[in-house]
Amino acid sequence: PPSQGGPPKTFSSCSFRSRGQLPTMRVGLVAQAQLAGGAFLASKDSHVASSFLAQSQAPNISLPILRFDGDRLKTEFINTTDVQPAQQMVGDPAKLAPYCSKSRTVFDIGLHDATDATNYLSNGYCVVGLEADPDLVHDAAVKLQAYVKAGVFRIVHTALALSSGAAKTSTTFYRSKCTKEWNSFLKVVGCRDCHPPNKVNPDACVETQLVTSSCADLVEHFGTPLYMKLDVEGAEGNCFEALYNHDLPSYVSAEITSTAYLDDLFRMGYNAFKLVRQDQLVSHGSSSTGPFGDGANDCRSGHHWRNFSSVLSDLAFASTAQFNRTDPCPGGMVDVTTQGAGHIWYDIHAKIVPEEEKK
Repeated sequence: PPSQGGPPKTFSSCSFRSRGQLPTMRVGLVAQAQLAGGAFLASKDSHVASSFLAQSQAPNISLPILRFDGDRLKTEFINTTDVQPAQQMVGDPAKLAPYCSKSRTVFDIGLHDATDATNYLSNGYCVVGLEADPDLVHDAAVKLQAYVKAGVFRIVHTALALSSGAAKTSTTFYRSKCTKEWNSFLKVVGCRDCHPPNKVNPDACVETQLVTSSCADLVEHFGTPLYMKLDVEGAEGNCFEALYNHDLPSYVSAEITSTAYLDDLFRMGYNAFKLVRQDQLVSHGSSSTGPFGDGANDCRSGHHWRNFSSVLSDLAFASTAQFNRTDPCPGGMVDVTTQGAGHIWYDIHAKIVPEEEKK
């Protein structure tokens, strides 16, 4: 068991080889659950809620976090006294295990402050979240500890390599002093100056060495998800490589600053797209990917999906034209891997529409 002494963020570990599942552990809580219409519902039983909150006053809790150790997953425990009230009553992991199937699982690759993970979990999805920054890992685990304990929110503390060939190697990781959203293996991203025009400034980041993982490792251990969200500041191509050799998620989204990612998705077989303005999804200093799938809002067509040519035209324009606030899909975008930050940025959302549905 993890040590009960020591400060928050202390880790102890054990290893296991189970594919995609946490080892059995005592979590000090068996919360009640209700499942209706495929979504978790908050319990209205005040007695149950009072019992849960009483158990939440323990002076020290241990939260399981996953980390790759070569080809294996290792469980480590964050010991913390920062106990948060539950957002919802969630269920016994043994009862929810069948629920975390492909059709109800989301990969949140680039967890950041867990804003997106919170939305997915509150809508009844199981989440596998990947994050390299240890502070963000700790904060996400504490913020959403009820889901972590229930086994429906599995956090993988690792960094995604820029390419599959660079996985499992020690690589320089640049942690931005301006915003953790810019943490990256790309110096031009992680070391952006805090002020426009956001040119590279070595004083704006801290260099650290991290051992990387590949997106193929995630798919191998957890299976193909319903939806894969990619926001890893230039390392999205690693997952595109992995998906060429695995079953495709029903939905994919990625931060996009050039047409290359759109081309990759089209070659994989995705044939319906949405171009979503991310600059419109920032609130109180925190950005969100927003809804996915049919709920995502294309800058020109709203909830309607578009074909490759239509989105390519808007994307090519956005990367060459100046910003025009009257245009629903304005220019002002720059290539994140070479030019730092732009005035506007987009996510590309993709899905596969069967041929018979197009007719």
